[in-house]
Amino acid sequence: MLRIAEFDAVASTGGVLYRPLVYGDPSDARWDGYVVFFPIGAGTVISTPRETTQPTFESLRHWAFALDAVYLEGALRRALAAGSGVPRPATVTELDLAAAELTAAGDAIALHRAADGAGLEAMSELASAEMHEEAAAAARENAERLGRSQKDLDALARATARSAGKKRKAESPRSRSTAQKKRR
Repeated sequence: MLRIAEFDAVASTGGVLYRPLVYGDPSDARWDGYVVFFPIGAGTVISTPRETTQPTFESLRHWAFALDAVYLEGALRRALAAGSGVPRPATVTELDLAAAELTAAGDAIALHRAADGAGLEAMSELASAEMHEEAAAAARENAERLGRSQKDLDALARATARSAGKKRKAESPRSRSTAQKKRR
């Protein structure tokens, strides 16, 4: 993860000042861009979900340096709405500041990546459930069709049995008279 750009402070609607920094994170031969907001003083470091995906690092830098105050204000609202963030201690020395920033930014971005992964997993599970439901619906439809076919076959068997019974009754007197004639 690399820091790409730093901007002037932006205020939340609650009046909290944040310093926005843009970070790039390589992902599958592309670069994801995030805006991470560091509170001025103690507070919580927050990050937007992935703001952009660019094919190269240079493309990501170009995108980052084109951001303006209006975009950053909207990004701050998205970051505040996205989650709880990562606490930043009040007593960070200047020497520790760079390490603390990098750790907090990495943690904030990792939270969004985990949420993205969970979202993809949930979508996959939903697709699987929908596929199973479609298969179950097709099986129910087949069962109903087979049940109707079985009823039709049962009705045909009864009709055949009735017809055979009538035929035996009709043949029965003739058979007796033929047998009597042969005896004489």
